[in-house]
Amino acid sequence: GAADVHIRPLALDDRMDLLANSAFGILAAKSQMEGLECSTVSDRRHGRRQVERIAVLNDRNKATHGRIRRDNNFGHGIGEERLARQADMRFNDGRCDRAGRFWVSSMVLDTSLGVPAGALFRCDATGLSGPLLEGLMTGNGLAFSPDGQTLYLAESNRSVQKVWAFDLNAAGELSRQRVFADFSLLPGRPDGAAVDAEGFYWVCATDAGQVHRFTPEGELERSIAVPFAKPTTCVFGGPELDLLFVASLQTAKPVEGFDPALAGSVIVMRPGVHGLPESLFQG
Repeated sequence: GAADVHIRPLALDDRMDLLANSAFGILAAKSQMEGLECSTVSDRRHGRRQVERIAVLNDRNKATHGRIRRDNNFGHGIGEERLARQADMRFNDGRCDRAGRFWVSSMVLDTSLGVPAGALFRCDATGLSGPLLEGLMTGNGLAFSPDGQTLYLAESNRSVQKVWAFDLNAAGELSRQRVFADFSLLPGRPDGAAVDAEGFYWVCATDAGQVHRFTPEGELERSIAVPFAKPTTCVFGGPELDLLFVASLQTAKPVEGFDPALAGSVIVMRPGVHGLPESLFQG
């Protein structure tokens, strides 16, 4: 059925309540990972950290020369040259798998360069491992199947714009990479994503003002229009995990057909399905 879309600004108290009581915390984690500094996100229910601080990213800091810097021993065994192949890189999309291992992709700050220097890393109790996959320009769309045996990863760059699926084993090893969704045949480019309790993959179609839902087999099941051109990530939240929160990017100039006042806002909708709780980091 059609989704119920309710649009309203989220006040600070609302955000803290969502962080404490739902899966919405991944939005805060993503927003901080995409900034110049990655910080801790707390979960009040369990009194533990949901996302560990991994690195400081600051292209204006002369001491780091714009490179990803290890922090809190998470980079043990991985030199800076392996985390960042060149200057002016940052982490982008990150999420914990069902076993509580944190996965994160890196990228060059200037996306217009289209440099495939990004990679995928995994962080667990033993430290930061990787790169596990290389050649990324703008890695996005990280999500995991309900049974934890499939990892989804997207490439947002216009020259690729695909979502891949990988087999993921109990040891955190990836295999059998295959194309899950080809966005050259669809509106928009893949950005942030989430998986619902039925195992369907929800992904923001940035530039198209839509959120797509795919079956576990990679068939497009529905598309939902949102009131901004650049949705960036989505996550299930609320006490029953029956709300889908969609965040957006504030555009440099108005986009025809979209309300500029809503660019950069977060909306909430009732899509008619339930989500899954975000896994806590187990490191």
